[in-house]
Amino acid sequence: MTKIKKLITAVFTAIVLALLCLLPVFGSGTSVTKAFADVDEDNTIYEKLMYFSDDFNSISRYNNYISGYITQYNQTYKANMSGEFICFANDNADESKKLVLRYFNQYPETFDLENSLVIFEINNENTLKALLNYPANVSSYNTTLCNIFMSLHNKNCKIMFITDFEEVWFKTRKSFLRLVDIHINTCLFTNFLANMLFRANYTTKEEFLENGCSDLDNCTFIFDQSLSYGADQPGDDMSAIWIMKRYIIPYLNHIYKDDIIGVENGLKTVLENKGVEFLFYAENGMFYDIVSNVGVNADDEETLRNYFDGQKVFAFGTSWYGEVALGEFITVIQNFAISNEYSPQFFIYNEDGYDLNFDPQFILRDGGGDLCELENLLQPIVYDFIMGNDLTVYHNWSGLCKITYKPVTFSEDGWLLNFGLEGEGSGDGLGWSWEED
Repeated sequence: MTKIKKLITAVFTAIVLALLCLLPVFGSGTSVTKAFADVDEDNTIYEKLMYFSDDFNSISRYNNYISGYITQYNQTYKANMSGEFICFANDNADESKKLVLRYFNQYPETFDLENSLVIFEINNENTLKALLNYPANVSSYNTTLCNIFMSLHNKNCKIMFITDFEEVWFKTRKSFLRLVDIHINTCLFTNFLANMLFRANYTTKEEFLENGCSDLDNCTFIFDQSLSYGADQPGDDMSAIWIMKRYIIPYLNHIYKDDIIGVENGLKTVLENKGVEFLFYAENGMFYDIVSNVGVNADDEETLRNYFDGQKVFAFGTSWYGEVALGEFITVIQNFAISNEYSPQFFIYNEDGYDLNFDPQFILRDGGGDLCELENLLQPIVYDFIMGNDLTVYHNWSGLCKITYKPVTFSEDGWLLNFGLEGEGSGDGLGWSWEED
């Protein structure tokens, strides 16, 4: 009889345990999409979501779907998380910095961020430089941004950092990224331009990784109207043109550094000797050669041939000035190339998705075909960030943060490559860094 009682007791206990396991499913009228034990790794129930941004337009992102995700979070986890959008945009970067510091330093009693979700967005270069303490000489772990993120990290906050600047620009001041849970790197233009420079000598990523940056000897680069501001003003200062100052000149100084030493007129002399040409197209039908400081009429085919004969030619345009301006640039280059049997490569940063009219004989690298709409890609990431879901599935770009995401798609036979901008120090070989400004 005792054995029978023990058996009955064991069976009864097993049934009770089974029913207890089913309670999370049947015990509430609310649909639970995620078990409580899966709310982040340490079961944290967050109390606030704070969205800091230097972009006024991001308020629409907060209103359109983030506020709804907060409601869903509270319903799912029976929480009481509040949310707030705070904009620190200011035309004066130092004022933006002061505004950020006011939130974090002056009002700690009303701005307690213990156990909070924090989305921190910076899209203004000067603001980011100010928070990274340029031009002051400070250590990477003592920048304003690093101190803020360290404070958040110590308060058990989960941080999403969104910025439109490639990590390479931060160089030695990017330690703050180690404190970030996910870095959304929305900068696409830097990688797009780098691919053009890469294609001047290589066809595969492996070649680049093996040899590093190479020279641009006997290459001609032609830029459209959107990148030509200042090119019509003759002079010796090539850095007066934005894209030259930010990207091209640092790259040239890096790859030709040994050639420049001791040469009169430095870089320009080297470019002339190496056959490196830069033409900028203006709306008045003129090309401006900023190395030789001369203007060339688009109808002067005899002179234009000097920039194509024996050269690898790359035409780079954007959709920033509109479809008409971009179409004019493409047509001028195509017509000249067809009539003279040249084969330039076109790189079009077509973020507006214009339907480009291209002759099939030309190689076209179209940003519109590879660069995806940011908001459509960002929305599910923000959802998973808030709901505590796995974020590692979004890691598609090497960087100092353990989860780095760039809204760009790559295919096995695609041309747009993540070939070396990423990672700690690996982008330094391009000569790009704010520390060189």
